[in-house]
Amino acid sequence: VVKLIKVNATQPHHPWVAPGMRYVFINHQSEGKGDHNVMTVIDSFTNEVVAEIKTDFDDPFHCSWSPINATLLLCSDLNPKGGYVYFIDSAKFTVKSKVKTNGHTARDVIQSYDGKFAFVGHQGQGNVDVIDIATAKIVKTIECDRCGRMKMAPGGKYLFASSPPNDFTAIVDTAKQEIVKKLTFDAKSGPGNINFAGGGKVAMIGL
Repeated sequence: VVKLIKVNATQPHHPWVAPGMRYVFINHQSEGKGDHNVMTVIDSFTNEVVAEIKTDFDDPFHCSWSPINATLLLCSDLNPKGGYVYFIDSAKFTVKSKVKTNGHTARDVIQSYDGKFAFVGHQGQGNVDVIDIATAKIVKTIECDRCGRMKMAPGGKYLFASSPPNDFTAIVDTAKQEIVKKLTFDAKSGPGNINFAGGGKVAMIGL
């Protein structure tokens, strides 16, 4: 440990490093209490807090950077009362807009390789919503109940989406925006987070 950085909000959870690797955006998790409505921004050059992004939502959680717009960060809202995706301007440190999803407790937000669409999984009630990023509107909902844990395969052709309560992992064709295969597991095995090896030829799914 070379330095401890003091932040105002409690329970710093995930660091989201901006393109260029200067700024680090930190979300704060309240373990379902819904009392954290801030993201902390740290300058990695100085190791100091430079901004706090005040939000109108609690528990900003999983985020993803646009592959075509270096200042666009999309974040979900893990609060059980909310089902939103927030568009954050990482240059101005502000919330630009938000999209109401068709579920609640939104978790993973995965953007397509061309930066045109975002796939939103729900840890609580809901399926996988597809957002047109340019218009900030939902254009499709893929029937994938509580598929909150998602990962894009290398190359961007397929999105893997796990549903722990339903014991399956769906494979979504990102161009067709539809499920092409569903991997089922033993009852109560709870498939969760996903990662890839072998250049994307092997998918590893935690149970």
